[in-house]
Amino acid sequence: MGTGQIRKNEAIFWVALGAFVCFLGWRIKIGTFRAPGPGFFALVAGLALVIIGTFMLFSKTASKTEGEAKPETDRVSLLRGLLNWRLMATMGLLVAYAVFLDAVGYILCTFLVMSGLLYDWGKNRLLNAVLASLATTAVTYLIFQTWLRTQLPRGILPWW
Repeated sequence: MGTGQIRKNEAIFWVALGAFVCFLGWRIKIGTFRAPGPGFFALVAGLALVIIGTFMLFSKTASKTEGEAKPETDRVSLLRGLLNWRLMATMGLLVAYAVFLDAVGYILCTFLVMSGLLYDWGKNRLLNAVLASLATTAVTYLIFQTWLRTQLPRGILPWW
């Protein structure tokens, strides 16, 4: 199985997972856009997974056929992909976000995690990551706290 087939299998997995999440969100009751129900976020997240998986499925890199590869080479490349330090750092940031969100608070925790996720290690552009993180935090705060009136964790910031 070449890397193109592995990517295609990943894309099919994400589409199937997204469809399943959409189904679960639909069963919980999605509500309306102005009065979202408990399944609304699940439906939107599932649709995002379906869209991303579809892009992966039809992208040139996923459909590119490569020469026949040895099964040992595929296993080694898959293991290297799983042990990639960027993947491990991303997973660590997401786990830390889930663990520290209530204690630290939405604004600070989201800003820090987004800065870590958006930082480009190859070009060392910290300013771009910080500005994009500020924008992401502000927009998501505006959507969830102001428009949807969702209670976000306050954390250690006493003035918020």
